[in-house]
Amino acid sequence: MKIAFQPEDIVNTILHALRFNRTSKVVGCVAWLSHPLILKQLAKKPCSIVVTRDKSNAKKHVREMYRKLKPADTDHPRAIKYLGARAGRVKTRMHHKFLVGLSDSGTPLWVLTGSFNMSSNAVKNLENLMYVNDTEMAGVYYGEWEKIWQCC
Repeated sequence: MKIAFQPEDIVNTILHALRFNRTSKVVGCVAWLSHPLILKQLAKKPCSIVVTRDKSNAKKHVREMYRKLKPADTDHPRAIKYLGARAGRVKTRMHHKFLVGLSDSGTPLWVLTGSFNMSSNAVKNLENLMYVNDTEMAGVYYGEWEKIWQCC
């Protein structure tokens, strides 16, 4: 387990987890996902991630980075699914921020979770991130991802 509080340490912890050689796919739910270094690393492995329909996730340069991601779910043509609406009564309330690394066989290996919004702006805030290399805990987060991925 590793816990990080400093922005540079948080980003490096995420990048380290994504580079873990036993990780073949990454899934997760991240309310805001626009940090270029994180997206560049995610593009190297198949992934399936749920994000909100927030305006920061809809910016042209972010959508272009999303298009470079390879889908981990062969039944879905894109790596990113949007949840909710941008505004109004059906505005999404998802505030999750977690990624789960999966082995070749689909076994959850590790989880990244915390207050850190995986965006460029988040590095200016007081945030935290926990990296837990535990299959049981990663499995719990994987189950939550499955429920949300299926509903949107």
